[in-house]
Amino acid sequence: PALLRRFDRRILVGLPDTEDRKAFLEYYLKKHGLRGISADAIANIAARTPGESPAKLESMVEYAIRKKKGGEVTDADLAEAVDAVNYGAERTWSESAVRKTAVHEAGHALVSWLTGTVPEYLTVVSRGGHGGYMMPAVNEDKFDHTRGELLDNICVRMGGRAAEQAVYGEDGVTTGASSDLMGARRLVIAMACEYGMFDPSLIGAEESGGKAGELLREIVGKTLTAEAERALALISANRETLDALADMLRERNSLTRADLEAFFAGRKKAGI
Repeated sequence: PALLRRFDRRILVGLPDTEDRKAFLEYYLKKHGLRGISADAIANIAARTPGESPAKLESMVEYAIRKKKGGEVTDADLAEAVDAVNYGAERTWSESAVRKTAVHEAGHALVSWLTGTVPEYLTVVSRGGHGGYMMPAVNEDKFDHTRGELLDNICVRMGGRAAEQAVYGEDGVTTGASSDLMGARRLVIAMACEYGMFDPSLIGAEESGGKAGELLREIVGKTLTAEAERALALISANRETLDALADMLRERNSLTRADLEAFFAGRKKAGI
């Protein structure tokens, strides 16, 4: 601090955005002699790695090289390296577990598409503490979100549980939606207490006692229930698409944005 006080200018070097990450990946691929990676693969990985540093991106390239042990590194190898570096080595799951995970993740992706956004990435490969995940498309230039967009976000989070309900019934739902549900709940609370999108009296309120706490709990309950019901209605109206997407995901293990766009192309949206 004493040294910094002697300077009258500071330059903040932020983390790279999507275009910068593409440039860094291209540089590191060239640096390590990997010339067979497609432009689409580089673009997909750049989109899947918001907030990552150049050093982290190079570690992904190096991981793919080490795993191939001198063999040719493919698009799929590099894509797999992103998850391996971030979440750990792949774990083996039973066929029934993979199937249920595929249904769950396909539910997220389907509701995302139905509400206007094709996800960036979808996988059922189990790593670390998760059995699969959907990465939504990220617009790093967008800083503000409307109330409708946030409600759609909550609906997408509910899509995994809704897909389980539609396919396996109420008694067949799993614990896999716990993080989705908690994330949805936190988002509703933020909408009420930070963004003032419900009752203005709740701005700055906490989920405690008193009338404000009671009103907040009521809004949270009603909003989560409404979005869970909307997700289930959308899934039910597009059940054939859900089943086809879950099957494709189970067969391929992972799907990129380009894969998903090709899958959804020409399909009709029902229940909107």
